[in-house]
Amino acid sequence: MPRSVEEPSLVALGTPWWLRGQGTDEFSELPVENGCVRLGALTLGSPAGSEGQIVLGGRPEDLRQTAPAKGFPFTLRVVEPLGFRVMLTAETSGQQIRVMVVPETSVRVGATMSLCPRGKRIAWIDPISGAAIGHREAE
Repeated sequence: MPRSVEEPSLVALGTPWWLRGQGTDEFSELPVENGCVRLGALTLGSPAGSEGQIVLGGRPEDLRQTAPAKGFPFTLRVVEPLGFRVMLTAETSGQQIRVMVVPETSVRVGATMSLCPRGKRIAWIDPISGAAIGHREAE
């Protein structure tokens, strides 16, 4: 906590999410084909090279709602109003992730939304070493 209103502080609003492949192994990865990772209608250039495996991640505020033709599907399971933001818990590719939205966002449990990353605010992780291998802007 800051010692005064003058002192800046950093507050984490949510647990990071990680998108992995659909295998049952906790450490399964997303496939990289021709230098790209595909999630629904969303295609992202991968810093891992043209082929291989990668893990994609970020924070709840690193995703935004978009048109279905530009994102990946997100099926809403829980809505948590937090005052200045709303935390959405949903499933995508068989995995649970959380996303922060403004309170004015129209949401309904059971509905499917389409999401995409906010520019460079995603992380790419090497599945073998667990090290970050770079950031890449959504295309």
